[in-house]
Amino acid sequence: MGKPAIRPPVLSSDQLIESYGAGERDFPQARLKDTYLKGVDLQGIFLEGADLRNANLLSANLRGAYLGNADLRGSYLGGADLTETFLTGAQLEGAYLEAATLWRTHLRQTQIDDRTRLEPKWRRVWELLHWGAEEQDLRGIDLQGCRLSWVRLSGANLAAACLQHADLWRADLSYACLDNVDLEGSELCWANLDGTDLSTANLQHCRLLGASFSPQTLFPPGFDPDTANMKRAELKTPSERAGRGQ
Repeated sequence: MGKPAIRPPVLSSDQLIESYGAGERDFPQARLKDTYLKGVDLQGIFLEGADLRNANLLSANLRGAYLGNADLRGSYLGGADLTETFLTGAQLEGAYLEAATLWRTHLRQTQIDDRTRLEPKWRRVWELLHWGAEEQDLRGIDLQGCRLSWVRLSGANLAAACLQHADLWRADLSYACLDNVDLEGSELCWANLDGTDLSTANLQHCRLLGASFSPQTLFPPGFDPDTANMKRAELKTPSERAGRGQ
């Protein structure tokens, strides 16, 4: 018979804080259920798969922390700094996230429910990541600072939307209308911009490395896609273009 699996230790708040203060950062699968960590600085901590059910993390500093696949059901994250925090796969059912900073936070594949307290902007981001919004009317939407990698927005109307500093890496924006959209400082590397209307968009400091474009893509006057290191999309037949999104 094989050796029984070793369960990660149950850590108290004091033990975690002491270990973190001593320079330790890796606490994978740590059992921290019901712990009190209000206002604690845990920037860059690694808590993959950790059990943080009902933990009090109000106003905690979790910038750049790794919480992939963590169990945060019923946890309190109100006012916490989750800037660029990796939450992919995390369970957030019943979690309280109001007033949390979610600037470029990884929310893809997270699990939420009706009890999850999430501000409307970020609930909409979650919906976009999980369901897409092809052909939808998203005029004027505020997506500033959102991480929307791989999002499906083909044919969407994003006129006058704010996408400053948004991460749209590999997003599908083909045939979308980006009329008067503010994309300053955004990340569009390897995005699909086939037929996208960017003619009046603000592309200042926008990264477009590898983003695909076609003869139907409309750029602002004087913009050079080659200088931006974009790539030309493979030409499609009319029937292929008509069947996009199927």
